[in-house]
Amino acid sequence: NALNILLYVLYCDGDKDVATSNSVCRAITTLCEHANIVLHYPCEKQGVFYICTAVRNSFRNPIFCCHAINCIVNFVKKNPTHRQYIITDQYNQKLIKLTMDALELYRYAANHTKNVHCQKVQIAGCLALQNIAAHPIGQKLIGPAGVEVLLDTFVAHIDDDAVVTASLSALLNICVSSSNANAFLECEGLTFMNTFLDNEETPSKCRLLVCKIIHNMSCDPFLSRKLIDEYTEDSEVVIMRLLAYAEYGTELYLAILRLLRTLLQEINKNKLEFMKDLLEQNMVQMLIDALEFDYAIKAHERLANNNGKYKKLIMNIYDHIIIVLNQYYATNDEMCVAFVTDETENDTGSWIPAILISMARCYQGSAAHMVWEIFKLFDRLTDNNVVMQKRLIEGGITNLLLQTPWFSQRVLDPSAVKLGGNIILKLLQSYPYHKKIWMVQNDIPNVRKFIQFIRTNHPNYETTAKNIERQLKYIG
Repeated sequence: NALNILLYVLYCDGDKDVATSNSVCRAITTLCEHANIVLHYPCEKQGVFYICTAVRNSFRNPIFCCHAINCIVNFVKKNPTHRQYIITDQYNQKLIKLTMDALELYRYAANHTKNVHCQKVQIAGCLALQNIAAHPIGQKLIGPAGVEVLLDTFVAHIDDDAVVTASLSALLNICVSSSNANAFLECEGLTFMNTFLDNEETPSKCRLLVCKIIHNMSCDPFLSRKLIDEYTEDSEVVIMRLLAYAEYGTELYLAILRLLRTLLQEINKNKLEFMKDLLEQNMVQMLIDALEFDYAIKAHERLANNNGKYKKLIMNIYDHIIIVLNQYYATNDEMCVAFVTDETENDTGSWIPAILISMARCYQGSAAHMVWEIFKLFDRLTDNNVVMQKRLIEGGITNLLLQTPWFSQRVLDPSAVKLGGNIILKLLQSYPYHKKIWMVQNDIPNVRKFIQFIRTNHPNYETTAKNIERQLKYIG
């Protein structure tokens, strides 16, 4: 019953004495550090209101204010009961406004005599709002006004990594709400982020938070269109600056790819221009460089003892790069298609389909979804295109399809088997054009094995199996 006793002290005029209320807030902060224990012994709902008075009294001094706001941070952290008390009671909701007032009152100023304590108030206030915003009602109560306050904190303390991290963490939770995210855009949030990302000393943790904030916006159809249509230049700059400072094989690199994957869905005229702008700024070239980069997976796993975590991360990165390449090819735009299919269009002179064939061979058994994405691209490339088919055969596609057990992977999507069957069928149908480069007789036994595999494991694709078998008869 310790929390109720402490809150009762505030009720019994303890809130009128600054020293007493400060001591009570520090005691509550200490008790609530043990979140798992406090979760089982919450205070009474009406007691929360007395914290409001303690916070209000603390405004006379930044040291006391820091202690009072820290009390809210721990009081709510990992405690849905206490959070519910604040967001569902009209009197307790005043804590949210008081927290925002504290952020504005003790924002950093160069001539302030107690800058260290002002910094602590900012961090505590951001963390308190972050914890409250873990619930949708909390996001709504904080609202656009809270977004503006946090952006002001971010700008005022842009050189302070601790405050910046706290403000971005709060914005990440708060901007899950569409209206709050829209307020972020209208308050020039992207402009502030671009300035911040341009500094090479910006920590990767902060870059990751920025990326996640923008990714959440891209998941909302309205905001995604707004990013492309109204904030085109800012969005392009954010992506390029994120990529420019992202190391290969990191969570940040994967987060950027997730952002791209989401943002580039549902192609329209404006989005196509957006994609072409990124192409001209070498964004896709960076992704091709990543495909060819040596991540030294085995060595990294051995040194870090990650039990496959790093390898899973790398496979996820590869997978997302190929998804983005698919999105570019699917535009049917001459410029976008040429980059994927013409090696003279990229800086390294690498023919992308050949890289993908090599990857599909190397990572069988550990990247089933990636193989599926590769086959989606190859299915499009081989459609009514004998010249491209010939290049793919020379690049090793028949070796991949007919001399490796790609189709027997346990977690392979069944539609990947159908895609592979479609590619084999189209190559067989065009065999008269490929006689000089494809010794098909050597592959016929493996074609028959594939047909049998379909009939045994995927009877829904019997039509594909019959069509392949018919082509074999024509070839003789």
